[in-house]
Amino acid sequence: MTLTVSEAGSVFYVKRPGAVLDAGSLIAHLELDDPSLVTKAQEYKGQFPELEVSTPVVGGKLNHMHVSYVSCWRIFCQVHLFLSNSYSNICIITDI
Repeated sequence: MTLTVSEAGSVFYVKRPGAVLDAGSLIAHLELDDPSLVTKAQEYKGQFPELEVSTPVVGGKLNHMHVSYVSCWRIFCQVHLFLSNSYSNICIITDI
């Protein structure tokens, strides 16, 4: 995979190629030659909207499972759309 950035720096890999990744695994970190050229990320302090999430009761029938999965997918899409709109103008860089 190619990493394209507009500033010069070095990539330091944390995981080896072919390593098994868990959710949230750190693969590598980037050290920029001049970090002052990058906009620092700010922590979001607002409130997230309340979602109507109830514990789904999934039956053993295929149509019940389908309805449950479609409902979960719709909730995921709502959350993804909200986060995409919230973070559309934020550049996330962390100093390690």
